[in-house]
Amino acid sequence: MRRSPFLAPLALAGAVGSASAASLPSPSCKYLPGDPGWPSADAWAQLNRTVDGRLVATVPLGSACHGDGYNATECARLQDAWLYSEVHMESSSSVMAPLFANASCDPFTPRDVPCALGNYVSYA
Repeated sequence: MRRSPFLAPLALAGAVGSASAASLPSPSCKYLPGDPGWPSADAWAQLNRTVDGRLVATVPLGSACHGDGYNATECARLQDAWLYSEVHMESSSSVMAPLFANASCDPFTPRDVPCALGNYVSYA
């Protein structure tokens, strides 16, 4: 009886998948801003000192189009360039595909809509 050459890779993939799933950390080890376990401002400041001040707090690109930081010229420039990767590459925190930011600080939403970090990283 001849064995199928496709069964061995499938068996191996199943074994590897099971082994790696068993070694995944518990989701309880990850904290988000606002969680009780999220580091305090003092803890972030201490980390920043350990990296010689190179920790960058995220200010979403779209903040120029919202609230007290509104800047009509910068907002118009940002809206014109929003779909081009170059505008996002200049930022240490902007995602390359704005869809994944979930419009949390979108330059196209009304000026009075709050600008929040949403899915952006808090620090880079």
